[in-house]
This record gives sequence, structure tokens and C-alpha cells, in this order.
Amino acid sequence: MTQLALSPQLAADLNQVDQVVRERMRSQRGVVRVLGPYVGSGERLRAALALLAARLGDYSLERVLHAASAIELIHAAISVHAQLVDSAAPHSGAEPHSDLFGQGVPLMIGDYLFALSAGEMARGPDARVIAYFAQAVQRYCEGELSPVRALVPAAQAREQYLAYIGDVAGAMCEAACKAGMATGGGAAAQIEALGCFGYELGVAAQIAADVRVYAPGDHGSPSPSAALRRSQITLPLIYAASHEPALVALVAAPDEDAQDDTQLVAAVAAVQRHGVAPARAEAQQHVEAALEHLRPFAAHPVYPEIVALAWSVVA
Repeated sequence: MTQLALSPQLAADLNQVDQVVRERMRSQRGVVRVLGPYVGSGERLRAALALLAARLGDYSLERVLHAASAIELIHAAISVHAQLVDSAAPHSGAEPHSDLFGQGVPLMIGDYLFALSAGEMARGPDARVIAYFAQAVQRYCEGELSPVRALVPAAQAREQYLAYIGDVAGAMCEAACKAGMATGGGAAAQIEALGCFGYELGVAAQIAADVRVYAPGDHGSPSPSAALRRSQITLPLIYAASHEPALVALVAAPDEDAQDDTQLVAAVAAVQRHGVAPARAEAQQHVEAALEHLRPFAAHPVYPEIVALAWSVVA
């Protein structure tokens, strides 16, 4: 998990976001028990971006708090649904949700979180936030329906990958930044600039997360072998396949039996040799592209804090 660079003020404001989220669920103790792993945990990147974007304008925590809380609820809802889909996929390596609740309950949890996010958006003072977040969720769904399905040709796989993570990761960070800037009273051009910043940073964050799956010494989730068993095509794997053609056949294997442990160990090593470094460099390039959109704010006192947060995403 990424350890974001948070100033004391930003950390305090994020704690306020957590309090709002938990307050919305306080009357439903059973729901709180089930939702605990999904809400108020993690790096809270999207909420942090909303808060920082608002601070570039006329900052009021009260005005931006609902937007920051809503985007975290949306992210939690998406996480629940994504885990449900992953557990149902062939050879996912995940424990089926039916062992614990039955698949209907996680689905309802995700829907419940989406409903909470809608209520939170309705409490905010700026109706544009609803449009920003609705468009981001729509793009997320469109992206999930269009994953990368083949490693070759490499140029096409990379293009599809970037489009995919742009929808599932970039769009959500873009919406968070636009919502923050809008609640901070920013002009249309400023809102657009923050949206472009958020999009590029979201892409960088997803590439970095995909790199951490394979990075030596990083013990993240999923494991490298699990990612390969699921034929999950990410940028490190795309780069590595250009050097190791055997990876193409491994990922295309029709079932788990075709992927023995020896092959998987060799494949992980190949990705570490040929895929991690160039993918990490590309993530850094997206951070640089993101910061280009913030040049008009370079003299703002909050600018160094945003720069530090942006680079911590790919650290």
C-alpha cells in the first residue's frame, strides 16, 4: 500500500472525512461491522486530492467535506464490487464470497455504499460534483468492461492498458480534483487544469500499484503468481513480454493446469528483470505530466504539498 505524504493539516482534514463516513453508518451497527475493512482505511488518495484541490482556491472544509467523503464511499463501493467480480472469475485465486456471506450480500454492501455516496453528494453545496462523480463511475464501468485481453502486439496492448487504467483509476482522481477545485470557487479553466492533473496522477498511481505487484521485496496483494494465474495484463508484464516471448503463451494458457509453479517463478523473475524498471519510469513520467497542469499554481503556498503528495504516489 502507498504511504502518502500528508501534512498535519491534510491528515487532520482526512480524519474529518473518516468521521463523516462513519457517522453516516452509525445507526446500522451490523452494516458497520461488515463494511469495516472497506471504509476509512487505505491511503485515501481521492479524498486527499479533493481537499488539496479545494485549498488551491477559497478553502472551506465544510464546503468540500461532502465531496471528499462521497468519493471515498464511491471508492469503497467499487472495491467491494471488484472483489466480488474477482472471486467469481475462473482461476482468480480468491476465496469465494459465498463462503462467508453469499454473493448477494457483498453486492448489496457495494450498492449500500453507492447509496451513501449519493446522499453525501446531495448534502454538498455544488451540484456539479454530482455530475463529476457520476461521469467517473460511468467511465469506471466502461473500463472494467474493456480490459486488456492480449499481450501482443505490444503497442496495442500498451494502448489498451493505458485506456483501461485511465477509465478505472484516472477518471476517479480527475473527478476528485475537479470537485475540490469547484467547491473552492475555482474558475472553469482552473477546474479543468486540476482535472487533468488528477487524471494523470491517477494513471501514475495505478501503474505504480501494478509495479508493486512484481517489485522484488514488495509483499503486496495480489501476489505476482496470482496475477499471472489470472492472466492480468499490466504494464510491467507488457514490457517484459517484449523480451520474453514465453510470457505470451503463459498468459494465454486456457487453464490453471497449464501454469505450473516452475513456469510462474520463471515468469515473475522475467517481469522483474524486464518490466518493473520501464513501467516504474513510465509512472514517474505521468507524475511529471500531472504537475505540468499545476504550473499556474506554482506560487501558491499549497503547491509544494501537492507536489510531495504526487511523488509519494509512485514512491
